[in-house]
Amino acid sequence: MEVQEATHVKRTLTAEQKRAMAEGRRRAIEERNTRRSLAKSVAAAAPLAKPQPAGDPLEGLTFQDCPNACTPECCVISGRRKVMHLDETRNAKTGEMDQTRVEGYTTYCAHPNKAGLSARDKMDMDVKRTYERAKKVLKKLADDLKAE
Repeated sequence: MEVQEATHVKRTLTAEQKRAMAEGRRRAIEERNTRRSLAKSVAAAAPLAKPQPAGDPLEGLTFQDCPNACTPECCVISGRRKVMHLDETRNAKTGEMDQTRVEGYTTYCAHPNKAGLSARDKMDMDVKRTYERAKKVLKKLADDLKAE
């Protein structure tokens, strides 16, 4: 039984290849630093508190009632809307996939005093911000009622 020795060829970079790699690294560092400084300047220039829009979507929110803009097809707080579902099931007889389109609702009421947020929407920061704003509006209403 013969044993063959493995011969390894050591690859070396030419001076031109080394220079090109160093230049690429330098450009990447410059671009990264430019992006970081731009992000810092944008973050510093952004206002901390955003002014509320003139047509506030939470207008009309009370302890029992949803905002005026809420409908059965769309919840303002959760942002969920009526959608079309594609249902794929395997046909037991033929073994092929059957597709049916079903109109359904993925919307639900996210009013803080009714259903609240679903687990899925608790991970969505935009929905969570709207929900927290709705809670603040209700807290302000409660404080105003206590003051009277």
